[in-house]
Amino acid sequence: MTQWLSFAPVASKAATYYSVPESSINWISTAFFLAFVSVFPLAVWVLHRSLHVAFIIAAFLILIGNWIRYAGATHREGGSFAHAMVGEIVIGFAQPFVLAAPTRYSDLWFTNRGRVAATAVMSLANPLGAALGQLINPFWVSEPGDVSKMLLYVSIIVSVEPFVSWRQWLADMLCSRQSALRRPC
Repeated sequence: MTQWLSFAPVASKAATYYSVPESSINWISTAFFLAFVSVFPLAVWVLHRSLHVAFIIAAFLILIGNWIRYAGATHREGGSFAHAMVGEIVIGFAQPFVLAAPTRYSDLWFTNRGRVAATAVMSLANPLGAALGQLINPFWVSEPGDVSKMLLYVSIIVSVEPFVSWRQWLADMLCSRQSALRRPC
């Protein structure tokens, strides 16, 4: 979940692509964090009610946010900075649902002895993803027009995850209905 770093390793090329100063590209990351803070209380509340619902919300927001970013970047000649910013904010709304999940998972599945290690291991996914984003995106963007291609690749990659979440959620829903009818899943 490192979409907020999509533009950071290619900031100068993204600034040229969107015809904005490089400081505006840096504001995209800041908008992401402001969105994160605004939704965090709701995310914690949802996580304590249902992990599945929290992940479905996150998957939906990430999917929509990435495709909004790409919608404003379909031409090699230049893109819509407004689309990039709005898409980033939508992605920022999704982050608390995912980043707060490791503590909830470890609380549900591990004993007091294993909880700290489990949380630490799960929390390492975020910096690992950030490192990968910092390494991979510059390979995709060798000139400003390639920003569109980078956003398309990221959007396609993140489009796979929601279907996995929704498939599992639907399977769980069907299984619970079968159980109510006293049929095996």
